Amino acid sequence: MAVKQFIEVKFRPATAEKAAVAASGPANLKGASRVQIRKDSLIELTGSVENGRLCYIEKIVPEGAASEGPARARREAVLWLTPDPNLGRAVAKVSRSFQEAAGLNYTDTYRIVAAESAPEVANDVVFEDITPADSTSPIQAKWMASWVANLKAELDMLDLVFPGMVLKDITFMRQKRTFAVRSVNGLQHNDCRVVPETNCTITATAEVAATPRPPPSLQVAAIEGLEEQVRELNCFLRDCSLRWADSSLGTSGLVLQGGSGTGKSMVLDRIADTGWGAVHRIRPTDKSTAVADIFKACRVQPRNIVLIDDLDKLIDKERANRSTVINALADGLDAVNTDLRSNKEAPLVAVVAACRDYITSIPEDLRRNGRFEMAVLLPPLDAKRRHAVISSLTSGFIHQDARLELISNLSERTHAYNGCDLCKLVLMTRRLVLDKMALTGLFAPDVVAVTGTGVAKEPKEEDNNQQQQPSLPRDPAFYRDVLEAALLKVRPTAMQDVNLKPPPMRWDDISGQDTVKRELQLAVDMLTRPLEELQAFISTPPKGFLLYGPPGCSKTMTAQAMATECGLNFFAVKGAELLNMYVGESERRLDPDVDMSRLVELTKGNSGAEVVSACHEAGTMAYQRWIGALKGEHAGEGGSGGGGDARISMLDLETAIAGQRKLITADMLQAYADWERQFR
Repeated sequence: MAVKQFIEVKFRPATAEKAAVAASGPANLKGASRVQIRKDSLIELTGSVENGRLCYIEKIVPEGAASEGPARARREAVLWLTPDPNLGRAVAKVSRSFQEAAGLNYTDTYRIVAAESAPEVANDVVFEDITPADSTSPIQAKWMASWVANLKAELDMLDLVFPGMVLKDITFMRQKRTFAVRSVNGLQHNDCRVVPETNCTITATAEVAATPRPPPSLQVAAIEGLEEQVRELNCFLRDCSLRWADSSLGTSGLVLQGGSGTGKSMVLDRIADTGWGAVHRIRPTDKSTAVADIFKACRVQPRNIVLIDDLDKLIDKERANRSTVINALADGLDAVNTDLRSNKEAPLVAVVAACRDYITSIPEDLRRNGRFEMAVLLPPLDAKRRHAVISSLTSGFIHQDARLELISNLSERTHAYNGCDLCKLVLMTRRLVLDKMALTGLFAPDVVAVTGTGVAKEPKEEDNNQQQQPSLPRDPAFYRDVLEAALLKVRPTAMQDVNLKPPPMRWDDISGQDTVKRELQLAVDMLTRPLEELQAFISTPPKGFLLYGPPGCSKTMTAQAMATECGLNFFAVKGAELLNMYVGESERRLDPDVDMSRLVELTKGNSGAEVVSACHEAGTMAYQRWIGALKGEHAGEGGSGGGGDARISMLDLETAIAGQRKLITADMLQAYADWERQFR
């Protein structure tokens, strides 16, 4: 059954109300704020039959009737499974005490919206003495603390407390008084959990001294390795959290884009944890009706956070109702802007989504102004950011004297690891460290906690039953083999589909290439020698070697044999894939006028990296020209104008190659030849 965001009901008095009326004292108020609904309705709202989920109650105002505004009409309660098997789908039951406190009318229709969490804790509860003045005198100052203590004792018997709750027959010094809850945590519409730390105060008048608490800040704390991206995100969130006098600009959504494991879901969770407003999550499996219901539910709470993880899956091109879902998202974002422009008291909404690629995943209809017009890129981790992430994760189980060396080494060896991979790697390292410490007998009986400084903590009496844990070794050598083992166990996600095992090809399988074999063996020997030794002969030793020849002359087979014999990893990448990873796409991007033989002449003296850079630059030129043609800036020009594909012309390639410096000179080639003769 699909999860709905709200249901519409009419209220009726709870069946247990007759017994509650006959009872006296606060004990009958336990569970007073429960909204009893049918089992199928509870599953529709929460996806389970779990009781106690926070919900919001809003009165539905008929069209044309005066409205008090969504913020003032909202009331908090908790969802509960009704014991009445005959309760209708459009009916909910509430206690009379809650009905009176919330001002609910049995003839009106209300909307019940499910929240994402349980009720918050009641920190401060303000009571008012509403005992009739003709029956008793006001509370004397010297007895105020005693009355507060009695109220606290009665309140501890309850599970939830809400503004408007009335506690009758509170007795002290042969006096009976009646108290009403005026505010909980400074608010007059919430429903909070009672805990032993709940503080109670009494005010003598109906004027509540406590002022409403300001909402938490809609700001995400700094994340190691994503400082710049979090700063840009917080700038957007700060704008969404403010109510401007001139709201004609409206608002928009923001997209977090990045590959797998770059931290998109983590950032979304950090936004939800701010507690600024009600959190609504749109999941990839949600239907268009569920998406529309979420944006309707945003009109109930004064502050809302809409989070969409895997937006590209939600509007995937293979989805049958893709256009309907896109329209639901567009209509919801437009409705938020319309409300902000027309009503200064409209609810505030911050919409943040996440996808892999902003341009290719999100259609143009959703990238218009007022919709998802902003994007923040979460890039792959470079060495500096990997160092920051690893440093933040390893502070608890590697001694501070050894951390600097080990973290620097690990950050340099994790090039293909994303943030998620690094977390797995560090977790595996921690387990292996503890395993090695257990095997080597480094557990100290007088240590009860692992500390980053390795300093043992003296055990306390209350810690006698805790598992004793070891202090950390200082020697970096202790951790080196552990890191090596962890790197072997945890592979980067980007490499999981790559077979690094060389194909079973041997030198004996290749005949007639004895000279090539000797040259390659010499090349491998040179590459495995220390850099200082090579620089004695060549100032800039080569980083690779080129096998060239016509098709079928065993270039690939020779490389496979070299990898097998030398124990090296083998990667096979076609030349066209340097331009595009998809088969045939690179060839189709070239204009028919491209002369390959001419390009060979132009690239003499250029290294392979320089040729690749020139190809990328030529592709950029073609793409920019294509975009300009779409905008009408270059209408009438040949080539890729008219909105066709961004084809790379011969002029693009010649211009890009001319801009590349040729770093391979004849003197360098002669030096290589002279150095090679020494080994013949």
